[in-house]
Amino acid sequence: MINTAVDKYPDPLLASSKKINWTLFDITVYLHFFIPSYILFKEPFEFYITYVFIIAYLPFLIWKYPIPRFIWWTLFALLLTGIFNVWLDNNTYNNFFKIFLNIAINFLFYSTLIAHYNYDVETMFKRYLKGAVIVCMYGIIELIGYKIGLINFIDLRTYGFNKWSFSPGGLGIRVNASYPEPAFFAEFISPAVFIAIFTLFFQPTHFLKKWEAIIILVAFLLSFSSLAYTGIFITLLLLLLNYGLIRYFIFAIPVGIFLFYILYNNVEEFKGRIEGLKTVFIDEYLLEEKDREVSNSQAFMARQWRVLSKVHGSPLVLYNNYYVALQNLKTNPLFGTGLGSHEIAFNKYNLNYLISKWYVLNTPDANSMGLRIISELGLLGIIFTLLFIKNNFILKNINPTNNPAWMISSALLVIILIQLLRQGNYTYSGFMFFALLYHQNKINTSINNNPLTNAH
Repeated sequence: MINTAVDKYPDPLLASSKKINWTLFDITVYLHFFIPSYILFKEPFEFYITYVFIIAYLPFLIWKYPIPRFIWWTLFALLLTGIFNVWLDNNTYNNFFKIFLNIAINFLFYSTLIAHYNYDVETMFKRYLKGAVIVCMYGIIELIGYKIGLINFIDLRTYGFNKWSFSPGGLGIRVNASYPEPAFFAEFISPAVFIAIFTLFFQPTHFLKKWEAIIILVAFLLSFSSLAYTGIFITLLLLLLNYGLIRYFIFAIPVGIFLFYILYNNVEEFKGRIEGLKTVFIDEYLLEEKDREVSNSQAFMARQWRVLSKVHGSPLVLYNNYYVALQNLKTNPLFGTGLGSHEIAFNKYNLNYLISKWYVLNTPDANSMGLRIISELGLLGIIFTLLFIKNNFILKNINPTNNPAWMISSALLVIILIQLLRQGNYTYSGFMFFALLYHQNKINTSINNNPLTNAH
């Protein structure tokens, strides 16, 4: 365990937490974060079973609780720029309103839900952690069941989870627990992993018991997802930032290099993606192929197979959307082309002809929320995102009461950064809740640290 004796925490971090009681309301709300593999229908959009509860609860929450002013201003800006881009023929009403209404419903629901829980960020975060422990326990059961042949027992499709499937790799399968893919599992468990790593290697907290932290970390690693490794890398960076880069610099660099070496040489999925990212982003291999003349259909097919044999599929999809987003930003730099328009931009600028019909998935959501923001919201969206992250981040050494708020802030920032990197759906699995909780955590800390608000 890393020595943090000089940073001994007072009671807020180490004190035992009050018991959290669960009602049917709590359970049905939190299920949305953990079972995005059960949909009721696919057209005109994928309707997850947990949407039923959001639709049922939303009118009552809106009636009872205030909606923050910044929510209205954000929605107004998105509406104004979106309609303006439809008027310019950069987008369609259908594409725009499908995404705008989805974001609006999520904003309204989760902002009023936070009010329902009396803005108690710590308790809301603990509820999430309890769910994460249960999901990770199932993830380990999933792998054990697969190994001993209980396939039907662990196959969630047996129980109606129609977007769920096995993911080959790793130790036979890659753990995805109740999520459609290991990558989704890795993203939405990543805040819990931050707390687990802190609990195991820095200091015990009341957030997780040690056995719970071990279960979370083991299941996370068994996903063999590149996003899991990315999440651990971001976690280590944030811990370094909170504890002081210089203080642990000597420790972190060799550990980071060693972990990268182990993963690169022992996990084929990781190695393939790293080499693929290098090939398309650093070597600019696709641009090289794009500029190469092809004189006949035989040479055209040869180029397709050459590209597919040289680059891992995931980096191909990511670079394709990166290229589209960059071209769209150059054409529409200030406000982008509006919510839901990346699909149209993709049809204009994509590099699909280099790879034909293969690996053209994720066209509507850009395979990355960061790329999607660049494409659909332009410089306005980029600046807003950067300011949102910066202004709401809580650094440990400027937190005078040394309470757990800095840990919650960093844990939530992990999922926000992963979402920006590799998940293009703005609202997938309740992501808006984590973003709004990140914001509310900062508000609570500012209020608690204000001497005027604490005066008697």
